Amino acid sequence: MKMWITIVLVSFILAYLFRISIIYNAFKNIGIKLTMLDSFKILYLLTKNYLNQLITLRKNKKNQEYKILNKIYWLFFDTLLVSLTTILNNAFNITDDNKVSIVPISRKNNIVKNVSITIPFLNESMASAA
Repeated sequence: MKMWITIVLVSFILAYLFRISIIYNAFKNIGIKLTMLDSFKILYLLTKNYLNQLITLRKNKKNQEYKILNKIYWLFFDTLLVSLTTILNNAFNITDDNKVSIVPISRKNNIVKNVSITIPFLNESMASAA
């Protein structure tokens, strides 16, 4: 019995570490350099946001949205990252052109702070996709 628990625990840890590398590569593709620690912080923010939304949906008894959110986070994590990086990249491009962006971010801020500012806009885009 202990062997199975160990295997499951190690597989969860490896999956979490794999997602850190996916985040690192996704931001590298749009030209933003991250450290692995920043990738971990971004994954922590996304996981925290995911759990908060799950709790809210469960309390409001919205089972269909609950299932969709689970599928998006567990099965379509790459799509979630594409949405996040697209929102950030568009906001950076708009602010570089000295225009006002809907997402109030700047290149002077830490990338983790910019991601935390962007998460509500990510939630809206995921809700509209569902």
